Amino acid sequence: MANTARKECGIEEPESGPTDGSYQDKKAYEDVKVRLVEGIDVADLFGGKGVTFSVREEDVNIEPPKEMKWHSNELNSIGIQDKAHVGGPFKGIEHEYTEKVTDDGEIIKKIVKPGSGPIVPKGAWVRVHYSLYVEGNDEPMDSTRIKDRPYDFVLTEGAVIPALSFAIETMKKNEVSRFLASYHYCYGEMGVPPRIPKKARVLIELEVVRFIDENEVVEYDDMAPEDRRDLPTSAILKLVSILREKGNEEFKKKKVIPAYNSFLKGTKIIEGHSTKDQVDENQLNLEKIKLLLNLGQCRLDTNHTHDARRFIGEAIELMNKVPDPLHEKIGKGHFLLHKSYMKEKKLDEAKRCLEQAVRHLPDNETIRDAFTKLDNAKKKEADSEKKSMQLMGEKMGWKK
Repeated sequence: MANTARKECGIEEPESGPTDGSYQDKKAYEDVKVRLVEGIDVADLFGGKGVTFSVREEDVNIEPPKEMKWHSNELNSIGIQDKAHVGGPFKGIEHEYTEKVTDDGEIIKKIVKPGSGPIVPKGAWVRVHYSLYVEGNDEPMDSTRIKDRPYDFVLTEGAVIPALSFAIETMKKNEVSRFLASYHYCYGEMGVPPRIPKKARVLIELEVVRFIDENEVVEYDDMAPEDRRDLPTSAILKLVSILREKGNEEFKKKKVIPAYNSFLKGTKIIEGHSTKDQVDENQLNLEKIKLLLNLGQCRLDTNHTHDARRFIGEAIELMNKVPDPLHEKIGKGHFLLHKSYMKEKKLDEAKRCLEQAVRHLPDNETIRDAFTKLDNAKKKEADSEKKSMQLMGEKMGWKK
C-alpha cells in the first residue's frame, strides 16, 4: 500500500544528456593521459585569453579501457527487431532514410516504430532514450539504454546537440526513429577527439518515451478571466492532466514543493470552471480527487499533517459523490489519514483509519502489515508508560 499510496506521485532522476561527446562512463577514463606537443602558459590559461594546443599523434587513438563494456542496439526491451546498420559507411543506408528533417537535407529520418498523438512541441518537457553512433563504429559512443536510464529535459535551444532537438520535434509519443545527421548539427568541424573525429556524421537512434506540453498552461495563465470561463471542459481536463503529470515527475525527483504547487494549481483550475453537464462534472471530480490525494501525500512528506488530512478528507468526501464507488482510492485516502496520525503518534485515530482502509481494500498486504506495526507501536507505548510509572513509583518510595 505504501507504493499504492504514492502511485499518483510515484522515477529516479535521469542523468545528463548528450551535450558533449564524452563517454557514458567517465570514471573509467579518469586515468587516461595525453602528452602535448608544446607546453602551455598557465597565465594564459587562467587569464581569460584561451589556449590553443596540440596533442602528440601517438596519443590520439586511445582504446577504451578493458573494463568498459559496450552494447549494440539495446531495443529488444521495446520489441524492436530492426537493428541499426552501423559499423560501415552511412552512404550504404542513406536510401532507407526518406524523410528530410531540415531543409538542407543534413538531417534525414527513418521511422522504425510509429508513435501516436501530437508531435512534440518546442518548450515541452520530454523523456527520451537515445543511442548515438559515429560512422564506422558498431557500438554507440553514448547511450541511455546502456545506462538503463532515460534522459529528461526541456526542449529548448542549447539543451542538447541541435540534431537531437530537430529530431525530437518531428516525433510523437512512443515513436522510435533513426536519424542521420551531419557534423554541422552534431559535434562540429573539430569533433570531440578521440572518440568523435573531425566532421563526424552521427546516426541517432531515438525513442520518445513521453512528453508534457506546458505551453498550454502558459497560454491559460495569459487568458482574461472571461476567456477562461468560455473554455470547454475537455480543455480544462487536458490542462489539469498536464499539471498532474508535471507534479508527478517533480515528486518522483523529490521536488515536493514544486510538485505541491503543480497539484494545487490543477485544483484551482478545476474550481474556477463551472459546468451544468453531469458527465463533465463527474470527470472534473475524478481529476480533483487525484490531485487532492497527491496534495495530501505532499503535505505528509513535509510533515504538515493537519493540511494533509484536510486535502485527503476533501478527496474522500468527493469520492462519495461520484456514481461508481472508488474503493481503491477511498482505501488509499484512509491509509494516508492513518499515516498522518502515526506521524503524530495518535495511535487510536490511526487504527480507526486503518479499519476504514481495510473495508475498501480487504486483501491489501500493506494494510495488514500496517496493523502489525500499529500493534507493535501500541505495545511499545504501553511498555513505555509502565516503565515511567515504575520509575515514578521508585522516586516516590512506592512499594511493589
